[in-house]
Amino acid sequence: MSPPDNIVDSARCYCPAKHFADWQRNVMPRYFFDIEDAEGASTDDTGLEMAGFEDAVAEARRSAAEIAKESIQSGSTPPLTIRVRGEGHNVVFTISWVLANEADARPGPHDDHRP
Repeated sequence: MSPPDNIVDSARCYCPAKHFADWQRNVMPRYFFDIEDAEGASTDDTGLEMAGFEDAVAEARRSAAEIAKESIQSGSTPPLTIRVRGEGHNVVFTISWVLANEADARPGPHDDHRP
């Protein structure tokens, strides 16, 4: 038996179509945060519900800053890329950073760096 035209079958839970449409509008979009660093790539299969694109970008930036801070404190500075995918699994934002360690450029005892 199928539901009447004004009823939506959502996972076998019959509800008036108007209420289902309201519910769909209030669902927050899910974003996925894939991380690639010196250890390899990690694909986010769970994702996070975010209020919108701007919040997903802010989350990617916060995560990159936190990972960078931990890396610097541990003496490691591998390159990092975080790719944010939307619900359609297309990449919608990418943040990457590379921290160059310039230890080889330190002046030696015979280098003269006077102006």
